[in-house]
Amino acid sequence: MENVGSALVQGFTLWIALVATIGPQNALIIKQGLRRHAVGAVLAVCIVSDLFFIFGGTLGVGFVVDRMPWLLEILKWGGALYLVGYGLMSLRDAIRPKGMTKDEIESSDGPAGEAQLRYRDELNDNGTGGVALMEKPLQEKRRVRSLRGPVLAAIAMTWINPSAYLDGFVMLGSVANQYGEQKWFFALGALFATLVWFPAIGYGAQRLAGPLSQPKVWKWINLGIAAMMFFLAVKLLTTI
Repeated sequence: MENVGSALVQGFTLWIALVATIGPQNALIIKQGLRRHAVGAVLAVCIVSDLFFIFGGTLGVGFVVDRMPWLLEILKWGGALYLVGYGLMSLRDAIRPKGMTKDEIESSDGPAGEAQLRYRDELNDNGTGGVALMEKPLQEKRRVRSLRGPVLAAIAMTWINPSAYLDGFVMLGSVANQYGEQKWFFALGALFATLVWFPAIGYGAQRLAGPLSQPKVWKWINLGIAAMMFFLAVKLLTTI
């Protein structure tokens, strides 16, 4: 039991150290949280994707990558370019900062949006909500369309990012396979880190949407993200 507990703790500690770095994936979750839009959908994509990287690395994919230095080199340079590209986009957004509109803050994922729907339902119950009844299918269509962009962005941030493969397959996979029979407990610890971290930053940012909605605040958020992306790119090239 002591070895199992150690594997769980070590898996959690290693993966939280990797995912807690503000990379493109975390930056997207924070931004969606601040917009109070599609937070749950984006979190679901990121958590399911992490599940693949964690258990893929534990299965031993990291050893395959380790035996092909050319693949590791492609992932390293590809990851650095990806991070620099995302950093430049954040820098561009910092130069031309935009705050959030009232509609973005009070989206259908937020409390105000839910209250609005309840109000329309009450109108229907009273027999005076014909217009609201007609609007609901249209609103549902708009909701689906509004989810598509953030979900596709979450998929891209995760699966096109070579750094995600390095973290899951190379770093976590190499350490997990040193635990022998306890490697799956190590993987469970890593998965728990994902289940704690992503909802914490997503819903935490959602609660701070009001005070952080001003253009000046978004300018500094984007500058911070850009600086972190450039730092991670340099670190990736110099440590792997």
